[in-house]
Amino acid sequence: DLKIYLRYNLKTTFGVVTSFPSNVVFDGSGKCAITGALEHVLIWDIKKGAKVASYSDSEVKKQPVVSQLLLSPDKTHLATGYSNGMIRVWNLRTGKSAHSFAGHKSEVTALAFDQAGQLLVSGSADTDIIVWDMVTDSGLFKLRGHKNSVTDLKFFEKDGSRFIVSSSKDFLVKIWDLESQHCVQTIVGHRAEVWSFDINPDQTRLVTLCEDALRFYKLEAPSKKSEDQEEGDETTEEKMEVDETLLDESKNRAVFFGIVERKAKDRGARIRYNLDGSVIAVQSAGKTVEFLRVHAPEEVKERRKIRFAREKARAKKAHTQALKEHAKLLEQLKSASKTYTEITVPDEPTLQVPEKVRQPSDEVSHAQLLRADAKIQSIAWSATSTKELLLSTNSNTIEHYRISIKPRKSSNEEEDETADASEAESDRTISIELP
Repeated sequence: DLKIYLRYNLKTTFGVVTSFPSNVVFDGSGKCAITGALEHVLIWDIKKGAKVASYSDSEVKKQPVVSQLLLSPDKTHLATGYSNGMIRVWNLRTGKSAHSFAGHKSEVTALAFDQAGQLLVSGSADTDIIVWDMVTDSGLFKLRGHKNSVTDLKFFEKDGSRFIVSSSKDFLVKIWDLESQHCVQTIVGHRAEVWSFDINPDQTRLVTLCEDALRFYKLEAPSKKSEDQEEGDETTEEKMEVDETLLDESKNRAVFFGIVERKAKDRGARIRYNLDGSVIAVQSAGKTVEFLRVHAPEEVKERRKIRFAREKARAKKAHTQALKEHAKLLEQLKSASKTYTEITVPDEPTLQVPEKVRQPSDEVSHAQLLRADAKIQSIAWSATSTKELLLSTNSNTIEHYRISIKPRKSSNEEEDETADASEAESDRTISIELP
């Protein structure tokens, strides 16, 4: 017997708050959350928990899924990347599409605006990076060099020159010069996929997220001494991790600064500075968000002083112990000299004084580990407040937190180095979910 089955086609969906792989962002007012919900872009009133707007391309029959969202610097436009490589820029005031770009062959995985909002750069799973001109509504050029999916992008300016920083699953971070349209540095120190990175608001620090550690870099000119480098600091070329064949000595570059270990066990997924750069949020691939406090210059000097005193005390203690063992060994050799004629007498151990080099641990410290109820999909800081954070989860919910991190009233030089250097609180104020 011949059986005939009816064919069912998807016509519409309902009840979706947020969907993978899209991230979540605040709107310009800080009162609404913007999410990707399959092929739609949804805007939610955070306090009311109600949908206030929805954007989608009704002209396309088979609509692609939203994969990336990014608010423009002037907070009036929203760049949206899609799973088919398309990019659409929405005017948030009119709700209409202002720009449409096509150039990628697969899913858009990263977006970034320059400070003026005139240039948009996109990265994709096809490994290409494309720079788009928002004024002429056209693509300017492609940057090729990564061997795997691009994971994050940022613009930064230094001494009048403009650069793009990109990270990828190929273990590399690259710095591209916009003028020459070439890679001027390839950072090769990572031992696994680089899932995300960020640059602080002052554009002096680059921090990358790779599995269980944060790697810090100084953004500075090769011939220029870092503004925050104090007398007595020792900076050597051995600390730099670059591909010398691609390095243009006349351009700015990232100098390796050090590593800060993460406390969360799950691998990292996204890292972001808050509005004023005082807090770093590190999203894991699981249910946690780790917060690190960025210390003020006066605190950095004090922390560095305390750390150096501790290291010096440890060195002296180790030296004293080594001297005792050396004296004990000499006594044993004197006894053995009666039996053996040729005996080599070891040199007396010398005191190893620690180097006065600033480390990332002087500038940042662990503050808090926030644990959500479900696996976290993305995080986003508010563009108007330093304390408000959004989470989107894989359980189809958005959560709004108010993060409060305060410095300790007093510091004890004898306290455990692993202790947090600040006190933090997180308060979940709103959760948007299906009724």
